[in-house]
Amino acid sequence: MPFSQSSVIEFYDNLFCEKTPDNKTENNYSSIEQIYIVENTVIYIYVNNIMAYIIPKKSFESESQYESFIEFLKKKNICVNTVCK
Repeated sequence: MPFSQSSVIEFYDNLFCEKTPDNKTENNYSSIEQIYIVENTVIYIYVNNIMAYIIPKKSFESESQYESFIEFLKKKNICVNTVCK
């Protein structure tokens, strides 16, 4: 499946939304199957076993914003796994 080089993911209280120049996709948090944080540098949000939203840590303005986002996801009762090599 092709992806857009220009994509914005917005997170709201009841859903999250990916916007591209050609498309808008809304997902409920219940659609998330798993979240992995790999080496504290990237977040993978899996909505099924082959589709994930990939969010690099560098897309956050600060460490505090990054940590707040992870806490936000945990409050949605989503299992957040940390993977270290």
